[in-house]
Amino acid sequence: MAAPEPLKARRPLLATLRQLLLFGLLSLGGTAVHYLLLWGWVEGLERGAWVGSVLGATAGMAVNFLLHARWTFAGSRSDWPAFVRFAASAGLGFVVNALLMAAGLALGWHWLAAQLLATGGAFASNYLLAKFWVFRPGHSPP
Repeated sequence: MAAPEPLKARRPLLATLRQLLLFGLLSLGGTAVHYLLLWGWVEGLERGAWVGSVLGATAGMAVNFLLHARWTFAGSRSDWPAFVRFAASAGLGFVVNALLMAAGLALGWHWLAAQLLATGGAFASNYLLAKFWVFRPGHSPP
């Protein structure tokens, strides 16, 4: 017996919400690496927050590719071309992170508040690029 039409219509939305939730949860791994490096750089080494944020974002990117290729977008391509696309999308997320971090610091925000803003912006751009470009099923290498 087939599912009623309203349930069928909700399935893509539910699948997208599930994927977004999984993306967010798994991204916490990369975010944890990012924040730990940032904290160590600022509080431990007493260096500038912007550089610490950049270093943390770079390490977090590598962790996130591994997690998302394995679980969030399982069944999609996770080969070298996907990694190159992921690195390119992470590059955009890196720019979003750096610009929002710089903006928050320029506004006089505490470094942690600025980083929270930067993380939100980078998360949005990273999810959209991962879903529609990096791990898109059937995506052929350039």
